[in-house]
Amino acid sequence: MAMKRLVFRCSVLLTFLIIRLSGLLSLESPMAMAGSAVPPDVAAGLERLIQAAAEPNAASIEPSELEGLIRFTEGEPEPGEGVPIRTYANATSALYRFDVRRSLRRILEIGYHPDIPGFIVSPSSVRIAYWKSVDGMEKPFPKLWPMLDGPLDRPVLVRGIEHEEITPDQFMGTYYAYDVQRLLMLMRHHGRPILVSVSRQKDVSEVGKKGAVLGKDDDWTYLYSGENGMNARGLGWVDSYMYAAGTVMVYDETSSGPSSQVRCTVFKWLRAGWSGINMVQTHHILAGMDRYANAFRQVVESNKLPPTEEMARVFREIRSMGEPQLREAIRNYVARLKEQAMTAGSSASTFYGKYFGSEEQAIKRMNAEQMRSLLVLETLKTWMGKPGTS
Repeated sequence: MAMKRLVFRCSVLLTFLIIRLSGLLSLESPMAMAGSAVPPDVAAGLERLIQAAAEPNAASIEPSELEGLIRFTEGEPEPGEGVPIRTYANATSALYRFDVRRSLRRILEIGYHPDIPGFIVSPSSVRIAYWKSVDGMEKPFPKLWPMLDGPLDRPVLVRGIEHEEITPDQFMGTYYAYDVQRLLMLMRHHGRPILVSVSRQKDVSEVGKKGAVLGKDDDWTYLYSGENGMNARGLGWVDSYMYAAGTVMVYDETSSGPSSQVRCTVFKWLRAGWSGINMVQTHHILAGMDRYANAFRQVVESNKLPPTEEMARVFREIRSMGEPQLREAIRNYVARLKEQAMTAGSSASTFYGKYFGSEEQAIKRMNAEQMRSLLVLETLKTWMGKPGTS
């Protein structure tokens, strides 16, 4: 029996290797075309930003170094194959673009507020996100939106370390936790406000854990087992990792006033899989970006959210809760979650029954940070009129 399991596992790995190798061969020509079609100063600007995020003592970035990159994003590049750069030579890359019908100020107010968890603008992609350090110190994140009222003669730079835990992905039902080196650059370009956000995964992620989407993905309800492995048939035994990831995102306010609009251009690189093998293909990244952009637009463009400072007040109250308060606050949520899992279908109910059991067991599976993030998410869903479990 042990020999049969070994043979099966080897055959699964061999199959994925063949798929991956054929994928690389089919992508070889487009990637070469993408690399040659992109001006050298675009790749140089991306390399420079990734380097600056990785090295806290790196020299300040001059706006002139990003001129080619900004000009490239102004051309409204179509989503597809990414921009190969040396830093991520062994990673899969993708390029993605979407528009948001709101001002850059609005994005900064709710997505980069010191008292509003940043993951509220990415509820389908990120479970937890918080800054562990800002500019090398344990201090609050600065308010960036008031700086838009000034001339911004020089770019404003913020560096730091952020901890992230993502939601279960839609392909393998796996979620990961890791630290990222972050760099934010707020500036003006030809009079327009622009934010450049850079993230670089600091180390290999924690081992992937089994998770599941409960109901429709657009309901933002996810199950987290805490158990290592993949929630995919035949792959539950696999210890997978995110080996390397990097993102450069350019927010460009292309129009202001009542018809404000921000163009968001995303350059992303990702290497993830198991046994050191990268299983990521470009279409995986693009599907994840579709998921991210859809939720981002829903939140940022919503007219249902309370005023920013009211949101901050509510989230400060959640942040101040101790573990006993948090357990009591999510007790009702866990009871409703069980009901929802039982009616969602056999796979969801089986997953819930296997990993959660009683309500007490479900609560014990969450630490304080995970319970706080759950309350934040359920509060956001209530404001937006989403189906909730609270």
